[in-house]
Amino acid sequence: MSSLLAEGQTLISEQNQMQSRILLVAGAWDNLAEMPYLIRQSGYYADILCPKDNISRHSSFLNQWIDSGNSWASLIKILIELDQSAVYSHILIGEDPLLWQIYDEPIKDLTHLLPIREPKARSMIGKIHFAQLCLDLDIASPKFSIIESPEHAKTALMQLDLPMVTKVNYSSAGQGVRIHRDRTSLLEYVAQYEFTQPLLAQNFIEGETLSVEALFSNGQLLEYICSVDIDPTLGPSTKRRYMPRISEIGSMLKRLGEFTKLHGFANVTILREVSSGALYLIEADPRPNKWVHYAHWFGANFAEAFRLFMNNDQLSNPPHLNYLAENIVTHWNIEHFDTHFLKLLRADKPLNAVIHLLDFDNTLRYVLHDPSLLREKTLRLRKQFNDNFD
Repeated sequence: MSSLLAEGQTLISEQNQMQSRILLVAGAWDNLAEMPYLIRQSGYYADILCPKDNISRHSSFLNQWIDSGNSWASLIKILIELDQSAVYSHILIGEDPLLWQIYDEPIKDLTHLLPIREPKARSMIGKIHFAQLCLDLDIASPKFSIIESPEHAKTALMQLDLPMVTKVNYSSAGQGVRIHRDRTSLLEYVAQYEFTQPLLAQNFIEGETLSVEALFSNGQLLEYICSVDIDPTLGPSTKRRYMPRISEIGSMLKRLGEFTKLHGFANVTILREVSSGALYLIEADPRPNKWVHYAHWFGANFAEAFRLFMNNDQLSNPPHLNYLAENIVTHWNIEHFDTHFLKLLRADKPLNAVIHLLDFDNTLRYVLHDPSLLREKTLRLRKQFNDNFD
């Protein structure tokens, strides 16, 4: 009898969980295209608020698409209404421009949605404050200087080595980033820069880019996975190779999460210096990216971690992050279909693009689990390909 009662309670708990709804929110970015799949794996329903032309709304695993309209004003208005309706157990924002607007304006009705629970740490959304945060937490990050006028550039030249990198305090997708290999390059750039925002200047580090997806609950690290960017550019990565966890990266993430009280996904970038192998934390955007669902093929269980996240009041000790095997397959290149193909087309390399698309022996693509998304991506690919040769 007691076992039957326990089974009944478990069934009720599972049914209640499936009734919980998660709202995904996006504007122009497609970072959330794969998230409905992960959320359904976790046992929850997924709705999305986004414009009509956002590919994320074509997921086979969505319960409902809510049209945001084509402006930030309409998206924010509807988001406030949905938030106040109390329909959703959690609201997950999927792009930096919206997070920045909520923080910077601020949109006070939505500041509680920022996935940084410690108010004084929310400035980490800007690159300058993030660099200072790393310094304060004794997390390895490139040496930096702040440039607020052309005169400050001379100070930066005295404080930093060449080459150096300048970054607009708020920018995304690699925009606003410049590499200066000599003094003239920097001084000419700051002479024409309008300084509506200050610039962050950092020592340039020759190295490979490591990308890390992580999930936190009230500052507690629940899950993470590491990969190396292949064919990197200043923009978002489109091709990766996964790797075993590195304990030093785990320590960085734990310190960062505990201080900022990160509560949600984080898209983290780390540089590994070629000459020394030293690791430098570059940025941690507090939102998911399009790679999160790929992790389950390589031993990281974000679906289970998201269940823990949704029941954060029941967490006691962090789960043991030890099931990513040492013998993880590292010879496979993982492509985010269709973005790498498009990158090659836009670089005027159509032959490379076609060869790459047919390279099934060395490149894995996991979009096949979602027929609706695959169809939409294929249609858009065909249009891009036709446009390239018109």
